[in-house]
Amino acid sequence: MKDPEHPFWQGDQRADRRLNPKTGGVGRVDHALCGTDKFDLIVRDPVLKAIHTTFAGGPVSISASYFIEKIGPCPGGGLHNGGYPVDRDIYYAYDHTNQRFACSSTKSVVILSDMSKVENGPFAAIPGSHKANFSCPYDMGDASKNRMAVPVLAAPGDVVIFSESMTHNAYSVSNDSTRRSIFFNYMPSIGRNNLPFQRMSIYPDHVLERLDDQLDLITSPGYI
Repeated sequence: MKDPEHPFWQGDQRADRRLNPKTGGVGRVDHALCGTDKFDLIVRDPVLKAIHTTFAGGPVSISASYFIEKIGPCPGGGLHNGGYPVDRDIYYAYDHTNQRFACSSTKSVVILSDMSKVENGPFAAIPGSHKANFSCPYDMGDASKNRMAVPVLAAPGDVVIFSESMTHNAYSVSNDSTRRSIFFNYMPSIGRNNLPFQRMSIYPDHVLERLDDQLDLITSPGYI
């Protein structure tokens, strides 16, 4: 990204994630844990860990973290996902026999700016869509035009937790405010922890060393 000729710096950004005109900041930073320790307290939060472990029906790992900044006015982005058709990577499930969840992907979105008004571009969701057995018949390109979508109004410091199979995105930022949030994705560990000293990770060594008290969340167990 230091290359001044890289397309990113030439204006080839999504309309809803353009460069911050004041700071030059980028609209999205993937693997946010790798570049800063500012979000480590989210990894260490015991309540979030307990909630996502419950949703998965067992041990989880953090499979992604990314920061998003939107400079208003800008579009919200298209609504996506849902319970139909079933997607094995993001499905919602509940084991009625054993009375426990068995979700394949859940998220925490930590709100970093004021999203208490619709014009500030809050999270958008279609309630119950994680269990849908048909495709949404309404506009998926703009949440404000979809009669099933609702805004999830939130203040800085609030956390929106949801199954990735729920239809979601965000409302447009219709004023000149800046919308910021950090996403953490949790998925079930890939196997039983029968090789505890052969765990794997997508994170570089400096992250593993910095969060060595949370290796159960940022590594996955070896398996046979």
